Amino acid sequence: YLAALREGAAQDAWWWPAPGGRTLSREGVTLRILHPELPVRPPGGRASDEGPGTDPNQVSVVLLLEYGDGSILLTGDAYAHVEEGVLGEIPTPLTVLKAGHHGSRTSTSEALVHHASPKVAVLNVGDGNRYGHPHPEVLERLEAVGTTLFRTDRDGSFRIRVHRDGSWRFLEGW
Repeated sequence: YLAALREGAAQDAWWWPAPGGRTLSREGVTLRILHPELPVRPPGGRASDEGPGTDPNQVSVVLLLEYGDGSILLTGDAYAHVEEGVLGEIPTPLTVLKAGHHGSRTSTSEALVHHASPKVAVLNVGDGNRYGHPHPEVLERLEAVGTTLFRTDRDGSFRIRVHRDGSWRFLEGW
């Protein structure tokens, strides 16, 4: 992480902390940072000045991108309790959901899927990965609400174009 920051600084790249609640808007596109909420609150826990400890997923950045009636939720590697904590911020139906943590069963919770009813879910997962991602429970949740699934292990590189009216289009490759 620190090496990446140094490399970016050497190339005049900029960065800024991503605390929950920050909003950026430009030309009809709004990007809202929904998480992390600092200090971090682990499940059943209390706020702590000590931060997330050794688990960086506790502070995984969750972003909501909105363009007219189109919306994209990027959940990073956030756990289910984080997803459930931001449900009130998520429009429904959601246009695109980037499934959390490569389709791990610790993310893309039933509460999130049923609340957001995403039209499309993107699962960034390696072919034959040792973790067995995506987890069958996650796929079942998404299929139960009629979500169209795209997976990098099966579909390769692709793009999803979201339009102002909330419609979307699958585009192969980069």
